[in-house]
Amino acid sequence: MGQRLPAHGGTYGHTQLTLHNLFDSADQKVKDRIMHGTFEELFPGSPKLPAVGTEKPAIATV
Repeated sequence: MGQRLPAHGGTYGHTQLTLHNLFDSADQKVKDRIMHGTFEELFPGSPKLPAVGTEKPAIATV
């Protein structure tokens, strides 16, 4: 049988690196949509995220 999740070795550090590799060079508008807009659509009852564009306020698109 295959390995069951979660992996015992832990993958959190690799996940963070993957996210940085994907989003560090992404357009701010894309990042805002994925990290804020889509999250709120998927989890409408969750506490609100920090304001869109607060990661880099100077280039915020929303």
